[in-house]
Amino acid sequence: MKIDLHGYHPREIVFNGTLAKIVQQAWQMGESELTLIHGHGRNRGISPGFVNTNTGYFGLCIRRALRNDRSLRRWIKYTTHRADWIQNGGKTESAAHTVQVLLLR
Repeated sequence: MKIDLHGYHPREIVFNGTLAKIVQQAWQMGESELTLIHGHGRNRGISPGFVNTNTGYFGLCIRRALRNDRSLRRWIKYTTHRADWIQNGGKTESAAHTVQVLLLR
């Protein structure tokens, strides 16, 4: 299952318990993997604020919540962060940053 979180702020997803509800709902639906798309790539003409992390504030908040929230561990096997890459006119660009959550089955 893929969920695009563009247009949301961390306070709307992470800080109010919605992220936990999303993970729980995906697990209850029988999904084995949940992909949370949380940020744009780096080659959009915008200077990245977190150069060393390859993600932004939203991605950091999501990863921190998934790593530290003990109540989520009953559904999560492990999480990874990755950047998807696209070909744009022969030039490779980072398209979006995602967090992949493998759910216990």
